[in-house]
Order: sequence, then C-alpha cells, then structure tokens
Amino acid sequence: MTVSDLVRSQFPDASEEFCCLHGRSIRNSLLTASDWTQLPDAPCDQQAWAEYRQQLRELTADSNWPHVTFPDQPS
Repeated sequence: MTVSDLVRSQFPDASEEFCCLHGRSIRNSLLTASDWTQLPDAPCDQQAWAEYRQQLRELTADSNWPHVTFPDQPS
C-alpha cells in the first residue's frame, strides 16, 4: 500500500497535498517511534534500524512521493 493509499484509506477525499503532508507526519512518527533503536545499549540490530530510518528519511525526496511504500521495519 502506498503512502497516498494509506492516507486515503483514512481520509477518502484527501487531496494530493494533504497526502503529502499527512504522509510526512506518519513518516515522522515512525522515525520518532524508532529513536530508541539508536541508543548505545539498545537490544536490537542497530545497523538494520539505522538503514530503515535512512530509508524513511529519503522517502519524501523520491520523485514519486507520496505514491511510494513505507519500508518494512527490521524484525
């Protein structure tokens, strides 16, 4: 499901601009929720999470934004 599809599943009449803005808000929430993974003593694969977080940051620069999919979180 693309970012715009996700936004429009919650807001069916959402404009393209709203999809971009709300998609960025979702992306920012995902980044915030994964901040803990970068703490020195975090019990996780920090490199995998760092790569995931970088992919999230790069999403909005994609020429297809917001018609892109969020990357999968590391397990």
